[in-house]
Amino acid sequence: MLHFMKHATLTIIVLVLALLILFSGCTENKKATTETNITVTQTPVVQSSNQAVSEEELIQFVDDAVAYARANGREKAFAAFNDKNGRFVRGDLYVFAIDYNGTQLSDIWEPDSIGKDISSMTDSFGVKTVQRLAETARFKKGYVSYYHERAANRSIIESKLSVVEDVDGTYYIGSGVYLGQFEVNPAFVNRQANASINSDDLIKFVKSAKEYAQINGKEKALLEFNNISGQFNKGEMRVIALDVNGTLLADFDKPFVVENRLNLINYLNPDEVAIIRENRYNAYRNGGIAYSVVDMKVNGTIIRVPSIRYSEKIDDTWWIFSQITLPEYIKLRTGDTSGVMLRNHTKTDVYNLVNQVVEYAKTNGKERTLSEINNPKGAFSNGDLFVWAQATNGTLLADPYWKEQIGKNIMGYTDSYGQKTGVEALEVLNNGTGFMHQIFPLTYQNSTKSVPKLVYVKSVDDTWYIGSGVYGVEVIK
Repeated sequence: MLHFMKHATLTIIVLVLALLILFSGCTENKKATTETNITVTQTPVVQSSNQAVSEEELIQFVDDAVAYARANGREKAFAAFNDKNGRFVRGDLYVFAIDYNGTQLSDIWEPDSIGKDISSMTDSFGVKTVQRLAETARFKKGYVSYYHERAANRSIIESKLSVVEDVDGTYYIGSGVYLGQFEVNPAFVNRQANASINSDDLIKFVKSAKEYAQINGKEKALLEFNNISGQFNKGEMRVIALDVNGTLLADFDKPFVVENRLNLINYLNPDEVAIIRENRYNAYRNGGIAYSVVDMKVNGTIIRVPSIRYSEKIDDTWWIFSQITLPEYIKLRTGDTSGVMLRNHTKTDVYNLVNQVVEYAKTNGKERTLSEINNPKGAFSNGDLFVWAQATNGTLLADPYWKEQIGKNIMGYTDSYGQKTGVEALEVLNNGTGFMHQIFPLTYQNSTKSVPKLVYVKSVDDTWYIGSGVYGVEVIK
């Protein structure tokens, strides 16, 4: 725990309790949540108080609500959505409605919010929830991820995945499920991985699919990419195609999602990384590498297995990517964690630490903050959990363990798989959630060995930002 936090324990506890009281409903909160010192439940809950809902059932539930609203008008629709004994309430599953100005129109669990502007609402990790719900609904229908209270037990905050759909151009309807009910993550399939397939093979595979699309045209290419018996089913590798807005066009393991043309731009992976947004960014800057994780359940244990993705632009209207398990971590798929570095901290720890340092910097100034960051025994360093500071032009300003790089521009730093970590960090800082995956050296051990790292970055002002990260693979028992 940070030294300066020791004198503020009571204040932090009060803030956390206030957060749990203020944070409510799917959009069940009319105020933005506090962005520091959050506490969330990170253990996946496979089944909630209601019967577990499948992906198809969730999509159909929202489709039915939209059809009802279009056929019966607003007044009758909202009355039906707010009937606790009606067809649109099923345990934790219920319908909410919001207009594009951010006004709450219907919410059975937070009736006091109806008629109020909730457009500034953020979740417990600072994600602009209502803004992202509206953005996705404008693409007709899609998934949005965020952290949220359970309707049945508001003391529990968990990852929630909602489907939202436009009704008439003035408002949208949504409903969602909590973490672990089904896996949405595109490019995931529990089929045998091949340790002999590496990142070069992945890049060649995606480039061959791009060439096929450019020669044969979009229509024929999508038919082939959606064909499970086609030439682009290569074991773990397959082609995922999306339009420029992030709407799914091809994925033969998700035919129902493809058929419904769901938008995924605001889908977050289990580590809160806006992976589709990051993949699209790479595709439209002449191709690029990004990392993700896939939750795999082995003998009752959830292992977040590291994966690598490569994206390519086809033209200005659509793009593709594919994914493989990082070769050196394939054994995790069988539950073998021997010799693998496991996480000692959570994404909540990283998020809280960065936010604390950002607030410290705003209060105490840049010079004093950089001095404290550079001290490996200082307030902002706890072994493998520490912060660094970087200018938006790429200059490393402070780091307790990478001192030889301080004062140098590290924007061109490229890891062993080809990811430009500084470039990616700026992208997620400006357009993502602030979270990203890296493969980075164990600098705190003065080692060049690189391992997976979940990083969170946040701006102090327009000229510099603070970053931190947790090393290793997460295992949830």
